[in-house]
Amino acid sequence: MTGSNEHDILFKNGRLNLNTKGEVTMFVKPKIKEIQKKRKKLGLSKHQVSLKAGLGGSSLSRIETGTTKHIHPLRARAIAEMLQCDVEDIFEEVRKGV
Repeated sequence: MTGSNEHDILFKNGRLNLNTKGEVTMFVKPKIKEIQKKRKKLGLSKHQVSLKAGLGGSSLSRIETGTTKHIHPLRARAIAEMLQCDVEDIFEEVRKGV
């Protein structure tokens, strides 16, 4: 681990914040239109992206329909990798009450 706070772990261009119990205190909110645009540009189905990202088969469908509103940053990173973009392109940071 790097950085000044031993409870932070590096997350792409920012930090994944953890409280003293090791629980994530930062989640990301999907930019649904951007996710759909990037997925369609690559010619991938929601199911394909979900499975290639190591998630359940309907995960991206739940994200794109707005059923899932907040995503764990590590899952967001996996989705971004499958869509060949940065996490910041398709998700925005949301802080959870600490």
